Amino acid sequence: MKVLFKNFINGYTGNADDYVMYYNRRINRVIMREKPVYRHHPGQPPFTAVMANLKALNPSQSYRDDAVKYVELYNELPANNGKNLVTWSNLFQKIMWMMKRIMPELDLATLTRAQIFADDLPCISVKRAVEAGIIPKVKNYDVFDNVI
Repeated sequence: MKVLFKNFINGYTGNADDYVMYYNRRINRVIMREKPVYRHHPGQPPFTAVMANLKALNPSQSYRDDAVKYVELYNELPANNGKNLVTWSNLFQKIMWMMKRIMPELDLATLTRAQIFADDLPCISVKRAVEAGIIPKVKNYDVFDNVI
């Protein structure tokens, strides 16, 4: 839900009762949403392990910069209207989960940088991910060749 203030409060973010408010600079709005309620289920520990491992991969700054530029171009595509990516990490996670979908034998919970280079996986660079068909082509995608 978009939030409108009668008397504008500059930069208000935080928690209010069961809601979270934050400013989204891309749409120049304050967003308010309900706090998520986490329920334990059997799929939670494996997912947590995968997400912790993806964070531990810690892509290089040049890879992140390529991902940021790709996200800007991706969000401009008419086919992606309403399915925007917000940050480079959203793109990184999308690449990894799509790679898992096409390579079911890949274990994201134990993936290492050494394994990425040894197996020549498509997540090495944004350009390779586009060429592998994991993410859609954008204009000038071939310049995003910095490695993870």
